Amino acid sequence: MGGKSRLLLLFLLPALLALVSCSNENYAPVNNAWYANSGPTDVHVVQKGETLYAVAWRYDMDYRTLAAINHLSPPYTLEIGQRIALKGKMPAARPSIPVQSRPMRPMPVYPSARTIAPQPTQPVYVRPTAIKWYWPAKGRIVSGYSPAAGKKGIDIAGQMGEPVKASASGRVAYSGSGLRGYGNLIIIKHNNEFLSAYAHNQKLLVREGQEVKAGQVIALMGNTESKRVMLHFEIRRAGKSVNPLNYVKP
Repeated sequence: MGGKSRLLLLFLLPALLALVSCSNENYAPVNNAWYANSGPTDVHVVQKGETLYAVAWRYDMDYRTLAAINHLSPPYTLEIGQRIALKGKMPAARPSIPVQSRPMRPMPVYPSARTIAPQPTQPVYVRPTAIKWYWPAKGRIVSGYSPAAGKKGIDIAGQMGEPVKASASGRVAYSGSGLRGYGNLIIIKHNNEFLSAYAHNQKLLVREGQEVKAGQVIALMGNTESKRVMLHFEIRRAGKSVNPLNYVKP
């Protein structure tokens, strides 16, 4: 290559590099809808098959808080495309208005052979029935609870098609595959505070709104959105994940 050719190449090289750099900036950015929807945001757009419980689960929220922010009431019916606020002010509690009543005249006292014990004037508090938890599937634990590492439940290894059982009685709040990373998923509402989830199933055997009993077979174990056949099991209390081993033992 002659001297003039080298000079010409050295002169044109910066221009060629600049041209390539500019053309790269014109490429269309990759749009991952799931990533955009799962990151920090103030609004969630309802997708097909989603329920309020599923949306609350996705964002680690208590479904009651989510319902209150959006002024939703049971049965919390959602529509595709509906915008659900994830942040906002809780509606203020209505102030109680004292009831004005006329003073009552004293009742006459009659002599009686037996004394009647006075009735309590305060309402009696009744403690809610405690939930009795059961182990949800046959198998050994291959991954423990570690929320700092993003593990909000435990993984139980098993065989394809083995039964997955409801860990406690309740109502099916979600049954589908709309939550990325969970595969075929079932969420059961046990009371106003506790929910449990059963993920990566091969087949779902219960539908939303169905009442289930503790120990009832609700799905068949699988590996949907998982590298191995297993059950991913979670328990959440008031929207926050808790260690399932604090409630149920293998």
